[in-house]
Amino acid sequence: MGYAAEVRLCHQCGASVEADARFCSACGASSDEQEAGGASDPLVGRVVGGTYLLQEVVGVGGMGRVYAATHTHLGKAYAVKVLPEG
Repeated sequence: MGYAAEVRLCHQCGASVEADARFCSACGASSDEQEAGGASDPLVGRVVGGTYLLQEVVGVGGMGRVYAATHTHLGKAYAVKVLPEG
């Protein structure tokens, strides 16, 4: 029986990538960019819509970014999609 490798989502295209891979097999983004992408996201740690505290990027695609968020009044976990400007 084989083992299941740890995976993460590519910050560039949102594809599943093995955690120890140096590059995304779908779009070619480097793992150095992967680490920098999540840590430097300007919305992480901010409250949007006056209600949702964005905690981390969980996916990125052509239509925007998806964040793990917490509702500031209810304390419940949500996913929030932020569309690009324009």
